[in-house]
Amino acid sequence: MNKIALFFLIFSGLAFGNDRTKVIYGEDNRKDVLNSKDWNHKYLAESTAAMINKNKLIEKKGYYIITGQLLKDKLNLCPEEKFKNHITAATCSGFLVGPTTLVTAGHCAEVSNFCSNFYWAFNYYHERDGKPIKISKSDIYKCNKIIYKTKDSRTKQDFAIIELDREVPWRNPLELRQDDKTSKGEPIFVIGNPTGMPTKVSDGAFVRDSSHPQFLVTNLDAFGGNSGSAVFNTDTGLVEGILVRGERDYVYDSTKKCYRPKYCSMSECRGEDVQKIHPVLEHLP
Repeated sequence: MNKIALFFLIFSGLAFGNDRTKVIYGEDNRKDVLNSKDWNHKYLAESTAAMINKNKLIEKKGYYIITGQLLKDKLNLCPEEKFKNHITAATCSGFLVGPTTLVTAGHCAEVSNFCSNFYWAFNYYHERDGKPIKISKSDIYKCNKIIYKTKDSRTKQDFAIIELDREVPWRNPLELRQDDKTSKGEPIFVIGNPTGMPTKVSDGAFVRDSSHPQFLVTNLDAFGGNSGSAVFNTDTGLVEGILVRGERDYVYDSTKKCYRPKYCSMSECRGEDVQKIHPVLEHLP
């Protein structure tokens, strides 16, 4: 398979404008939010949202049905891999920072007609294989406007601030780190939508390098679709930054003729880049 065909097979519709995606470091720490034993994961996940093309939403009375390919079909995933029967509907991830304000990666907002073609879905969770994902209309929000957006290859800034079409009730805006003093070795986790799947949490990671003024280098288990995800400090619960880019996601198993996630040790490969939240603060409403 040529490189162009492989690119579209794996990355199409998962993280716009991102030429590198993500990977697994050490053990695979991805888990469904609903299956996490940490109550804080579930609490924080309530304030995260999935970016979904409106064409993947079937409107019913009082709710939407989420449509999309299963992971195994989209990627020709090897049969023993996790989440093979999970739907892949999301394009990017985002998180709530104010009553009507959401933050995501800048490259996620670069598509044409961004506000008119993509909705933001809270409560995008997988319950069991074979069961359609239904989301109440009250948990689906439209983009009213882009407040601020940057995707700068020179400075490496990559974030967008979105105004939603209405206030989000019963969900608390996430607390953001207010200083720029994140240290190497600090424990972190991410909540978002890897490969467009229902919301997952991936913990057991840490900051590998914090020296760049704009981003952290981490070993989070993250994939395309995690772009825009909130990255949290495990000890404080504060948002440290936004997942924006990283290592290649999947590799081809020539023996089994299918794809499986790429694995690296905790210190190997390029790492996953997290836009620091501190530069975002001055642009928030």
